[in-house]
Amino acid sequence: MSLTVTEEHRLSLHQLVGPGASEALARDGLPTPPGELEALPHEAGFVARTGAREYLVGHRLGWTPGEASMPPWCFERCDRILRLQGESWCEVMSELCSHDMHRMGSGDWFMGSMAGVDAWLYVTGSDEGGVLVGCDPSLGDYLRSVLDAVIADRYQRFN
Repeated sequence: MSLTVTEEHRLSLHQLVGPGASEALARDGLPTPPGELEALPHEAGFVARTGAREYLVGHRLGWTPGEASMPPWCFERCDRILRLQGESWCEVMSELCSHDMHRMGSGDWFMGSMAGVDAWLYVTGSDEGGVLVGCDPSLGDYLRSVLDAVIADRYQRFN
């Protein structure tokens, strides 16, 4: 299978922060990851625990919490989301990040620096497969061009 990078436009992101955030997720039928920097899938996306009382909700149906379940802070995020697909996505990421991605499996979450860009990574268990990479939208074009360049280089070296 070849490596591809595509834009993920079907996923919207919301950040829930503060007391009551985990309760709001539970009331809306969404999973609550047990530990910090862990993620759990749900039928239309994922929920990542990014801090003690902080969650990032990725949802394909444009989820927002109901008024009754609103924690102190809830805001929509506009991260640039890329989907890296292919059997050797770990090798591509190993050229951009010092973290060992080979140990990551479906549902794993990572926050760190990739090619000098602060980003998050979520290994999907969906039919599309691959890994989602999100970053500040102002750095999305740069990260996309770096991923494309690494993939092109790998293709030239191994073909």
